Amino acid sequence: MIAEVQRGLIFSDGANRKLWKFHSSGMYSAQSGCVLFDSLSATENNHSLVLLWNGYAPPKVDVFIWLLLHGSLSTRSFLAERRIINYEESHCLFCCKETETINHLFHWCPITWSLWGRFLNWFGCSGCLHKDPYQNLQEWSGLINGKFQRRAITLLCKGLYWSIWIARNRLIFESKAPDWGMIFDLTFHCLAFWLKSSVRNFNYTVSDLFRNPECIMNWTN
Repeated sequence: MIAEVQRGLIFSDGANRKLWKFHSSGMYSAQSGCVLFDSLSATENNHSLVLLWNGYAPPKVDVFIWLLLHGSLSTRSFLAERRIINYEESHCLFCCKETETINHLFHWCPITWSLWGRFLNWFGCSGCLHKDPYQNLQEWSGLINGKFQRRAITLLCKGLYWSIWIARNRLIFESKAPDWGMIFDLTFHCLAFWLKSSVRNFNYTVSDLFRNPECIMNWTN
């Protein structure tokens, strides 16, 4: 892996300086570095990683998703394994039945699964969630064809993961019980705002998206 990184540094023709060949600008960025390292260490998940760094979501959301995909979020099981909290405190605060692992919190918990189910109903299909976030992103992005459409659906998944994490943290640190109906609406607001701020001429409103997923499936720039 180190050798591959070294090969990515090349000298320019006119100056005694190095260029980073893995980005068109010749400049190194944390994003291009993460994509390179991930592509070298997890080739089977390249599709999800390309979709991860699509520039549509805010950087803090992309960093959060990156931590999620690498199993590095500070869930209660993660903290208990490192003896930061007692094992008896590692239960899921949403259902209070199982240990709060990444897979349980985001996929298997009956409370959060009901939120995913609402979006599946909005999309007009039914199904189940993979335990692996990589596979889940791939499955959702494969529901429809089109580069923009796949990115938009991936963005919706990011919004869902982010909303669940924020709801969980507010419950822990602010003792605020989640309003899942409001979280459902907020995810649409995030999706609409992120698309409108990143995609030229995307003029659909939150209400448009809420009423009909065809806004995404039939949109062309």
